[in-house]
This record gives sequence, C-alpha cells and structure tokens, in this order.
Amino acid sequence: MRVDEAVGAGEHHRANLVASAMAVAAGTVWSFGALTAKKADQSDAWQYLLWRSIGVILVMEILNRRKGGGPLVTKAFRSGPWMLMACAALMLASVAFVYALKTTTAANTALFSSMSPLVAAVLAGIFLRERVTPVTVMAIGVAFVGLFVMVQAGNAPGSAN
Repeated sequence: MRVDEAVGAGEHHRANLVASAMAVAAGTVWSFGALTAKKADQSDAWQYLLWRSIGVILVMEILNRRKGGGPLVTKAFRSGPWMLMACAALMLASVAFVYALKTTTAANTALFSSMSPLVAAVLAGIFLRERVTPVTVMAIGVAFVGLFVMVQAGNAPGSAN
C-alpha cells in the first residue's frame, strides 16, 4: 500500500467516525423535540413550528456562513425539483411530527417516528436501487410487528393512553 493510499484510508475512516458521531448527536438533540414541544403548552402546533423552523434556519445559515458558504435558503430554491421535493417532504414531516406531539402522547409520536429508517430502507431499495438484503427485509418485518404489538398494548383497556 502506498503512503497516499494509507492517508486516504485514514481520512476516510476518520470521516466515517465523524459522520457517525454527528448522526448520534443529531438524533440525541432531535429527541429533545418531543420534550420541548410538550413543555411548550402555551403555544399551538403552528406557533411551535414557526419558531422551530426559524431556529433551524438561523443555525444552518450561521454555520454555513462560518464555513464561507453563501445563503442556503436561496440555494435550496435554485437546486432543482428534487431539492424542492425534499424540502416539501421535510416540511410535511415537521408539521406531522409537531401536530402528533400536540395531540397524542410523546411516546406514541416517538414510536411512530422511529419507523422512518425502516421506510427509508424500503424507499431506497425502490427508488435508488440500493440493495436491500433478506436480513434487512426480515428486520423491517420484525420491527413492524413490534410496532403493532406496542401500539395495541397502548390501546388496551386501562392503559394510560
């Protein structure tokens, strides 16, 4: 192995570690959304969404500007139909998430939100032609059965729901 290949492999490994740490951090921070939405009982879903969106956009713009980038919001609107569809999908997901938090339990909302990686795996197989292994299909099936059992248990007579 050449020196430049070793350096490239080391940088790739480091990038994977950083990306994994960022994903864990994002998931952890995002998990506080349920708590803050429930605790913000003076606001309705639309008010909460407005301020959450403003906060997200501000943080993203500030971080991007610190890296020397241009305005992200205008770039999103100029990036073509796939980007607009992605933005619309994220908007709908945010609306649905906050509405669910304001109208049902945080546990139910978090439980159903946990389906997103499963659905993403199925959609990636269909639209992106990514290989979905039989083990992944089986795991998705088991997860959906578990989700069904948990929801049914939550709807049982005498449950807290």
